[in-house]
Formats: sequence, C-alpha cells, structure tokens
Amino acid sequence: FKITPAGELTTLHSFAESDGGNLHAGLVQATDGNFYGTTYGGGTSRAGTVFKITPAGVLTTLHSFAGSDGIYPWAGLVQATDGNFYGTTSGGGASTLGTVFKITPAGVLTTLHHFADSDGSVPQADLMQATDGNFYGTTTGGGTRQGGVVFRLTQQGLGFFTLSPCRVADTRDPIGPIGGPALPANTVRTFPVTGLCSIPTSARAVAINLAVLQPSNDGDLRVYPAGGAAPLASAINFRPDIVRAGNAIIPLGTGGQISVQCDMPSGGTHFFFDVYGYFQ
Repeated sequence: FKITPAGELTTLHSFAESDGGNLHAGLVQATDGNFYGTTYGGGTSRAGTVFKITPAGVLTTLHSFAGSDGIYPWAGLVQATDGNFYGTTSGGGASTLGTVFKITPAGVLTTLHHFADSDGSVPQADLMQATDGNFYGTTTGGGTRQGGVVFRLTQQGLGFFTLSPCRVADTRDPIGPIGGPALPANTVRTFPVTGLCSIPTSARAVAINLAVLQPSNDGDLRVYPAGGAAPLASAINFRPDIVRAGNAIIPLGTGGQISVQCDMPSGGTHFFFDVYGYFQ
C-alpha cells in the first residue's frame, strides 16, 4: 500500500498466493525508483518469493523459492553498492537451516551461503552492508552454543565465522595424525582440519594461532594448503629453545588439510596450532 502524509491510503497490490503471501518484511526503494521485497509464503512452491513493485503498483515476481535455494524469507532486502539485492531465507538450502542469497534487479538469484548449524541457523533479520563493503547479519539459532551467531559475509559469498579457540594439533601429544612426533628438520607434515573443532567440511580457509616450542636450532615454519606449493614466506621464524607464537590465515587444501614445512639445518621442533575461526 501507499499512504500520503495526510493519511490517504491506496492499495497497490493484493497478493493471491501464486505471486506470494504472508509478508513479514518491509520494502526497499532501489536506485531505479521501484520497490523490492520478499514474501514469506506463496509463489510457485509456496515457499516465498522476491518481488518488484513499481510506484504505480505493477508487481513482478522475480524469484520463487523452491527448497534447495532456500524457503521462507522472513527478512527484507538490502541493495548493495554493486546494485544487486542481498537477503536471507529462514529455512531451506543444503542443510534446511537457511541461506544468504544475492539477486539481480532482473531476478537472477545466486545462493551465497548455506547455514549448517555450526555457523548459525534460521536467519530472520535484515542484512546490512557496512563501510568495509561486507555484509553483517544474525541468526536466531545455531553456533557453538546453539544461541545464534553474528556473521560477516563478503559480496563473493565468503564469510568469516568465529570459534572459541580450539586446539587442532599439538606434536607434544601422543603420536597420531594431530599429535606427535616433533617436526623433524626439512620435512613436510600434513594435518587434518575440517571435521575437527566444529570446522565444517565446506570451510575454505582457517584463522589460526600457532606456536613453536623447544626448537633445537634456528628455523622457520611454512604453512600452506595441502596439495599446494610451499610459499616463499614463512608463517613463523624461531631460534633455539625460545617459544615463538604468531597467527595466520591459511587456505585449506586437499581433504580440508594444511601442510607444515619445517625449515631447519638439523634437529626438530614441537609445534601446535589453534583455530579461532574459518571462512566459508
């Protein structure tokens, strides 16, 4: 509807289920002068829609949600600096727990993120685009304590999700895939990451704190995606018998793993790393 400052109301469109129904969110006026919004229900699959309506009341259904791309969009849309619209669905997607999507003014929809409970579930509030260009939002459930999360998402769909720091590997522990022995000089060892510490298999990179303990010689560690080439730059440098710590963001490689190359003339060192967030 439209209402004048004097209180004169005009009904612009009445939804009829086939073109949407059960609206919960407000509208956003786009740069083209038209209004864009979502319906919680209705549409082809009765799972909600994205629509455009002109100031004169001509409505166009841009997209009908069907399940795999989300269902029941509770929140409205935000028009980003790239001219596209961004929003969320409160259900559906790969894990049936909601999605974040992008849709062009012409109605081409791209699902940017599927919530998987560990990173949140059932988003119901509008997104906002901050001055850094990223989108920020909340979910009503999921996360490490099942109470919801605050998340950040890039326009390309790669979001950063925080975790309580969790130790993935420590070579001081008993011998095993994420334990001992110490890293020998001039060797490469691969560590599993996804599937541990609530890091989903869909994670593409991790933020880590790493530390070197009891090194027997000068050296450095290079950390990189498993299956890839070792970088020229080290993640941490160290000297004998001095504890050194640092942090890094490491893309995940083959099988959701990272590789650690120990560069030393001889000897070896212990090493551990904790993950405090991941990109997905």
